[in-house]
Parts: sequence; structure tokens; C-alpha cells
Amino acid sequence: MDVLVTSAQQPATHAAVESVSKEDVAKVAEQVLSQTLLNTKPVNAVGIRTQKNRVNVRLEDVARGKDAIYVRYQVTNLSTVPYRIIAPSVSVLTAAGTSMPDANLQLGAGYLEAFGKMGIAPIELLHSEIDQQDVAPGKTSTGVLAIRSSGGPPQIYQFVFGSDNISPIVTAAVL
Repeated sequence: MDVLVTSAQQPATHAAVESVSKEDVAKVAEQVLSQTLLNTKPVNAVGIRTQKNRVNVRLEDVARGKDAIYVRYQVTNLSTVPYRIIAPSVSVLTAAGTSMPDANLQLGAGYLEAFGKMGIAPIELLHSEIDQQDVAPGKTSTGVLAIRSSGGPPQIYQFVFGSDNISPIVTAAVL
């Protein structure tokens, strides 16, 4: 006599999925936010000048996660026409035979020219968020972006935020 015994897997019950309460999720979110704020560092500027009649980008803060670098920035529109912020394209800049500046520095164009010819390697922008995409003349908007981090030594990153009808809006930083 042949006997076939089968055991069907029972799907996870709805109660098991909801075993994590909203309060538990809120506590974890608060802890993550607290740790992020504790680990946030200011980005200092070297050779950055505010350009009149242009759109200016200032990198404000940086926070490092396990696999990503998060940057808070401000876009100030000093031109006479509205500006629409777009998510930047991001590249890693490399210069052979030069010493790397300290981390958490936004670099002015003159500072970058001192490096001479640099290699450019585009990287993926993981996330970008902007509080107000359209910036009226004389106004400022804040954004946050995330890029992949190798976890190694600081690198020079270049951010291109489109153009303000005069030239590309470019900034670079050692992060």
C-alpha cells in the first residue's frame, strides 16, 4: 500500500505581520533621526564666492551612512528670473599625484584649477529631495541628496545642477 503524506505551508498570518506596532516603528525612526543628527558634520567652503545675478549652490551638511553619503544643500537664486532645481548629476574627480584636501570642504573653481587636468567618473545619484523645486529671484530652497559611498578615504565629488541660462551650475566638494 502506498501512502502520500503532504504538509502544506501555512501563509503568515496577518497578526504576525502586524506584530511590530506603530509605536515601535516610531521609536526606531526617532533613534535613526537622532543618530543622523549627531553624526552630521558641516561642510566648510574654500574659495567659494557668491556670484551676483546667478544661481548659487552651497553645500551645508554631510552625514555618512553605512553605504551612502547624504548632503544637505541650499540653492539661492540671485538672478532676475525663476530657476527650477533639478537633481544634480554627480561625478568623482581624480587627480594624479596631488594630495587630497581635508574632508567636508566645498571647493571653489580656482581651487579645483590648481589640481590641473582631472579624471571624471560619473556615479549614481541614489536619492534627491527638494523642498521647493521652483526658486523665485532672491529666494532660497533646500535639498538633500544621497550618493553611494565606498567607505574609503575622502574623494572629490562634482555636482552639476543644470544651467541658469548663463552656464552650468557646478560645485565640487571633498566628502
